Amino acid sequence: MPNTTRLQPLKQPAASDTAIEAIARRAYEACHRDDTFDDLKRRAGFSREAAGLLRAWTEAARSGRLSPVGSPSPDQPVADEVGARAA
Repeated sequence: MPNTTRLQPLKQPAASDTAIEAIARRAYEACHRDDTFDDLKRRAGFSREAAGLLRAWTEAARSGRLSPVGSPSPDQPVADEVGARAA
């Protein structure tokens, strides 16, 4: 019988639902200038598509894939590095 090892996902520290929602809200509203997170939550009550979007944004925030808006992404150089390269 083959030796199958299951990889366990890294445990993230538990964040409060309020903090998770705040991260999802900021990211959603930064991407959807003409919509609000509250409107998405309201639509989720009667639309499967909206419910799926709400779940996806919330899970992305919970998993850490969303960084707080305004913080640099690991893929982007910090402004000081960009200035140093230009000089």
